Amino acid sequence: MSRLRMALDYWRRPAPPSVPLVLELCEAGAYVRDGDQVKGLIYQPFAEHVRDCWDLQAESVPDLPAARVRE
Repeated sequence: MSRLRMALDYWRRPAPPSVPLVLELCEAGAYVRDGDQVKGLIYQPFAEHVRDCWDLQAESVPDLPAARVRE
């Protein structure tokens, strides 16, 4: 969450406060709620939401080959 907010700030995009951002990401399917807590980040919906909301390049690659790490 803090890294996303820092990236948004770096690229001069409005960064919502943490709690509203967590709720927004829960609605997008990027977090799973467990009562009053959230458990882990789900990368694919997170990447889709970041692209759709802030037009940032984001990609989820579950099986990233070592040759692509430098990319």
